[in-house]
Amino acid sequence: MHLTKKSVNGHNLAHGFTSKELWFLFNQVAPVTVIGFSDPTLGFLREEKLETARQEQNHLLTKHIIEVSPDFDIIVKEPVASWLDIIAKSNHVLMLVCQDAKSPEKIYSFHLNNSKIIRLVSADIENYEIDETESLHIVQKIAMAPLVKTVYLQREDEAIVLPNKILSAVYSHLENKQIPLARKVLGNFFKNEARLEFFIQALLEPFSRLSMIAFLQRDQLNLSETIGFSVVAGSADLWLFKPTGKKYDFVQITTISKSYLEEMIQTTLRRLEALI
Repeated sequence: MHLTKKSVNGHNLAHGFTSKELWFLFNQVAPVTVIGFSDPTLGFLREEKLETARQEQNHLLTKHIIEVSPDFDIIVKEPVASWLDIIAKSNHVLMLVCQDAKSPEKIYSFHLNNSKIIRLVSADIENYEIDETESLHIVQKIAMAPLVKTVYLQREDEAIVLPNKILSAVYSHLENKQIPLARKVLGNFFKNEARLEFFIQALLEPFSRLSMIAFLQRDQLNLSETIGFSVVAGSADLWLFKPTGKKYDFVQITTISKSYLEEMIQTTLRRLEALI
């Protein structure tokens, strides 16, 4: 499906694409790995990829997104061509993953380069929307939207530090409805049983989830240039998950207030904005 919108809320000419259409377009720039985009052709044989490319070329020709020159070169029309180029060359990326109890997970990635910000949005793995946005301030609004009508206060509780492998085991137990096993594992770290129950309930029935990762340089494997955190909103508390350790192999978990979360988001945005 192809969408075009008028400029609204600081965004210009948002275009919607299927994952295969966007895969075809990205490959006209360069075979790049794009944060926030899942390659729909993973596992395809060479012949299957070629057939998919032919089909998507025809779709995009029909939608007037591309044209073919007399020399059979594929030309991507503006503004999409510039957007793709900025994404491919972006030195800094902000990724935002949001989900509330009533909606599916939505992934946003903001690609920053040459004082421009291109936003890539995925509501599912099949459909994407891409546009240019004027600032990162929209991130605060998106991130806090599910929490507008709630009040969370910071408790005077000591932070819990879990190894990543322990937290992964807890999630696995909960997904398999093995709640007693999850409670037993976490009981080694939580001193307060009531607090432990609030935490388990938040993981089982979250009001909303939020993850934010900022890649401060093009080398996405350099952990020292990556900052991020996750938040799970339960019925009583707002739980912050923050990577720690030299290799980010531990997670520090604590309760925070809504105002503290807002400040964390603003601090991350200011750090990114200083780079462009």
